[in-house]
Amino acid sequence: MANQISPSLLSLHHLEHLDLSENDISGPAGRVPEFMGLLKNLNYLNLSGLTFTGVVPPHLGNLSKLH
Repeated sequence: MANQISPSLLSLHHLEHLDLSENDISGPAGRVPEFMGLLKNLNYLNLSGLTFTGVVPPHLGNLSKLH
């Protein structure tokens, strides 16, 4: 069983760079958690090598500062 991405990331109000690549983590039901779309200050997000399934979720579209 893989570890899950914690919603405690939301307490990092100034988080700009998040690299979770190549870790043994996943989201609920194998999907990117919805709360990830609330990390409004992210300008870099790397989820490569993770075991997510399905399509890129629309809530990641809320991350308007991503490059």
